[in-house]
Amino acid sequence: MTSAAPWTARLALVAGATAVVILLLFAGARSVVLVAVGASGTAVALAGVWWTLAHRGPARVLAAVLAVAAPVAVLVLYVLAGLLWVVLVSLALWTLAVASGRLALAFALAEGTGPRSRGERRVGPPERPFLIMNPRSGGGKAGRLGLPGKAEALGARVAVLDPDRPVDVAGLARRAVEEGADLLTDGVELRVDLGFIGERVFVNNASFGAYAAVVQSPAYRDDKVRTTLELLPELLTHETGPDLVVRAGELVMDRPQAVLVSNNPYRTGDPAGLGRRSRLDSGVLGVLAVTVDSAAQAAGLLRGRNAPGLVSATAGDVVVDTQEPAVPVGVDGEPLTLRTPLHCHIAPGALRVRVPRHRPGVPADRPAMDWRGVRRLALTTVRTAAGRGPRRSH
Repeated sequence: MTSAAPWTARLALVAGATAVVILLLFAGARSVVLVAVGASGTAVALAGVWWTLAHRGPARVLAAVLAVAAPVAVLVLYVLAGLLWVVLVSLALWTLAVASGRLALAFALAEGTGPRSRGERRVGPPERPFLIMNPRSGGGKAGRLGLPGKAEALGARVAVLDPDRPVDVAGLARRAVEEGADLLTDGVELRVDLGFIGERVFVNNASFGAYAAVVQSPAYRDDKVRTTLELLPELLTHETGPDLVVRAGELVMDRPQAVLVSNNPYRTGDPAGLGRRSRLDSGVLGVLAVTVDSAAQAAGLLRGRNAPGLVSATAGDVVVDTQEPAVPVGVDGEPLTLRTPLHCHIAPGALRVRVPRHRPGVPADRPAMDWRGVRRLALTTVRTAAGRGPRRSH
């Protein structure tokens, strides 16, 4: 096997092993203490963050001090022990190991059938490109970055919405399509899923609970941080806000503080992949529910997908219910109030989109970390070198 994947996988394993060896070689038995101190400091910092969000007044100030002081104290202990450089070098090597492992898996995907070509259909160049821009979206980024002018310079017609003059955006898009509008240079066509909450479409996600309640506040847009800190204590302690019951297939979640139902699941096991979805055509909804009722549970989030306060699931249908007749919901970032129970479902392949052939965010570029897969790729090189022939990992 002459591909780059196995050699990059070997680099990942060597870097990871070297990180451990350096700890053991220069710290000896103290390496266990170093890891324990670091984990404890992180746990205390997370507990401090929880107390900061769940309290007001002097308690919030003390908790914020604790959240900052805990990691600083860990660094000071490392310095006093004369082992700060050992920790930093080990962390750097571990970072290299993870980055190399992800790259090896990406190489393997790109060299196989891979998701890059899944469902893609070549299309011709655009003849009448047409764009609709909301000047307020993203905090006004379209105007600040000069996107209308740049699009027009490329030959596109641009309709910039006027916030003071409401317009039927769907009707505007339909008329443009009837007039032959199309989009993008050197593109491919994909079929992607759409999420629904009742009859309302969502492209990214629908949020329930604490976040959805906070964004309902009229003061949120003018002062997000202050409004969040003002409203969160009662929401996190269930003094205000709806007591949600979420049913995702056979799974039932009772009284989570925050729930995110997404069009295809977000990654949870890989910190570098948070906020990303590997696919938009899996035909299932993603469900993330957070239940944190104490500082101990907040610290437990260190366990990632195994944290008792974090539930990650997939389902074709999700029902969100409460005793309240209506609840606040954030639908693709838009604050709404909808009547309960709320039924979410997914429509596989409902949306036809055209995207650039060479684009960021293609699944093969950012695979989830899988150390077993990395080890298999590395062993493939060993077998090849031994004359046994490559064995393809699946």
